[in-house]
Amino acid sequence: MLLRHLVMPGGIAGTRGIREWVARELSPGTFVNLMAQYRLDGKVSRKEYVEIDRCISDNEFQEAIEDARTAELTNVWAGNRDVV
Repeated sequence: MLLRHLVMPGGIAGTRGIREWVARELSPGTFVNLMAQYRLDGKVSRKEYVEIDRCISDNEFQEAIEDARTAELTNVWAGNRDVV
């Protein structure tokens, strides 16, 4: 199984809760692909959807990676981003 998770601005996608659920309910060995591709597009307007009116920051993506480590997930792929 491969679980793909799109990291969203401001933690709106619930990344922390998802990583805990995956580790507890599936397995710490579940393959998880953290994705940083979210971008403001289509019908998302800056006036109507203020909470997602921007791309994620490097810091937010790094936090998602750290959250995966904290949950002791062992098969996490973070795409093309450098992991510090």
